[in-house]
Amino acid sequence: METIQKLLELLKIKVSTYIGISVSLSILLFAPDEIIGKLGLLVWRDEGKLYFGVTILICIAIILSNAISFMNGAICAWYKNFTFLRAGKKRLHVLTAEEMQILSGYIESKSKTQYLSMDCGVVNGLVDERIIYRVTEFNSPIHGGLTFAYNILPWAWDYLNKNSYLLRHIE
Repeated sequence: METIQKLLELLKIKVSTYIGISVSLSILLFAPDEIIGKLGLLVWRDEGKLYFGVTILICIAIILSNAISFMNGAICAWYKNFTFLRAGKKRLHVLTAEEMQILSGYIESKSKTQYLSMDCGVVNGLVDERIIYRVTEFNSPIHGGLTFAYNILPWAWDYLNKNSYLLRHIE
């Protein structure tokens, strides 16, 4: 049990440490005998080749597993963002008249903030679909009632400014 705990402690070491260990041991193992002899490490290298080799392999395995884990996380985040934006842009092509009216308020006024009623189903639908979001938890007494500041998300702002024809169905 104690051995397993010691091995788990080794996994908590930073990856840069494993890189340093594997590079150092690789130099020790693969450098010419003249260089290792001048450093006085030739006998030490010859006696520990097996241990050094195994240590290098373990370090490389840990480095690779960390790299794969990092890449997996980065690829998943990129793919999630890509599919979200693709679905969001498709959604902006099928807006209802009420949704167009709300979103055109942002584009026409060239403002990323509007004061909208919190109890409006259309507003809440746009929030749920991550097109707009409520900026503050405090209502605006100037605008009255359950009116809060809502901002448009940057991706929707950019897309609607480039494709303003999506908001022209309002009457």
